[in-house]
Amino acid sequence: MLGNRPRDFIPGSYVQFLRIAGRELSDQIIDALEICGTVTEIVRELESKIKAHNLCQVDIVVFYGERSTETYPV
Repeated sequence: MLGNRPRDFIPGSYVQFLRIAGRELSDQIIDALEICGTVTEIVRELESKIKAHNLCQVDIVVFYGERSTETYPV
């Protein structure tokens, strides 16, 4: 978990990121990434990947200023 290459010693110690263009697993895959490394590296890369895919909507009509809402809260 904390070594340089934990996958050499613990098979399956990785996270697979998939973004699918629908609700079914058989739908088209938009983005895929296999993230491996130390726990710190996995969390850091997964966090940046999720932030990149989290859509943000800005509403400037509601009041003087702007209000941004994300699809999923960080």
